[in-house]
Amino acid sequence: MSINKQKINPNRQEYGNDPLGVRDTSHYQAEYIQSFVSKWDELISWETRAKSEGSFFIDILKQHGVQKVLDVATGTGFHSIRLLQAGFDVVSADGSPEMLAKAFENARSHGLILRTVQADWRWLNRDIHGKFDAVICLGNSFTHLFSEQDRRKALAEFYAALNHDGILILDQRNYDTILDVGFSSKHIYYYCGENIKAEPEHIDEGLARFKYEFPDSSIYHLNMFPLRKNYTRKLMFEVAFQRIKTYGDFQETYHQNEQDFFIHVAEKSYKNPTLENSTMKYSPTVNTAREYYNSDSADSFYAKMWGGEDIHIGIYESENEPVFDASRRTVETMASHLNLSKDTVVLDIGAGYGGAARYLAQTFGCRVKCLNLSEIQNQRNRQLNEEKNLTSLIEVIDGSFEDIPIDDNSVDFV
Repeated sequence: MSINKQKINPNRQEYGNDPLGVRDTSHYQAEYIQSFVSKWDELISWETRAKSEGSFFIDILKQHGVQKVLDVATGTGFHSIRLLQAGFDVVSADGSPEMLAKAFENARSHGLILRTVQADWRWLNRDIHGKFDAVICLGNSFTHLFSEQDRRKALAEFYAALNHDGILILDQRNYDTILDVGFSSKHIYYYCGENIKAEPEHIDEGLARFKYEFPDSSIYHLNMFPLRKNYTRKLMFEVAFQRIKTYGDFQETYHQNEQDFFIHVAEKSYKNPTLENSTMKYSPTVNTAREYYNSDSADSFYAKMWGGEDIHIGIYESENEPVFDASRRTVETMASHLNLSKDTVVLDIGAGYGGAARYLAQTFGCRVKCLNLSEIQNQRNRQLNEEKNLTSLIEVIDGSFEDIPIDDNSVDFV
């Protein structure tokens, strides 16, 4: 995933004097050394894993009409090879040359030739050309990114590599349960090899250090960032993915603490059926603005530049302060001048993605009506409210301030 020019010992993982202090995206290649990669398929157990996941990924790709797939975390080639066998057009990328070499070897043993590219996710489109119907990032690979900036950059690159109606499929361990409850594993979905231990040696909010012990007594480690499920979903929304569906161990319905892995399926362009039916109810001027805010370019710009949360202006305390902090301070300042309580109803006109409404509802317990003319922004607003369990306090309304569809004298503040 990450490409660097450090000298790597092919037979020994190097973590220095403080293994728990190694929390760096660029350390990825030094972990996947030749001897570890040679045992990776033993850890996975291709036959058992194929049985456990069945046709889950193939079915999802077919449901979305996918033909061209970019596998950005190829590893030793398990999913690239399965998708080629299923008839998909696949490009296989990875940051580890050792992994790509092993994947190419595995493909040849199956009578296939992989098109492989060594690429860093953060600059993916520098090395990968063309557009794809789907990008897949599987095998808990996204967890190798240690900084939020790297995660946002990688997701933006995935987004840019997709056709307008493409999908991203990204999986992760259930770190929420590991952090909050403790580690357990059914050992039947991802790492299916027999007589191999794969368990956390250390876990905190910034590091999950896993230990892998093989039957020949060889031991390897991986340092990873413990992504929480809703945090990952939040990043996807903020990068501008429109609709995200999350599965637990390949199941649509699940109990949060009983799953080993989550699989997120994110759509680049969500076609809202109300869009085609809404044009006639607005004036030409309002509809021009509506079409602009519903466009992919505007939605992507506001989600990335403004974080998909608060208003576009801010009260800055320094010239280098992030716009998110400054705009949130503006909301806090305005709210401080109001006598808000759980009995208060606020109308937020031009609510956008609803950041101000969520702040008011969470902080004061008041009810908020979000009026906004962009159905695309409103869809994400509703999804973010659902994630925060705020749907009982926040109502999102499609509409224009030229004709506000709210009863007179029904709100306390606008």
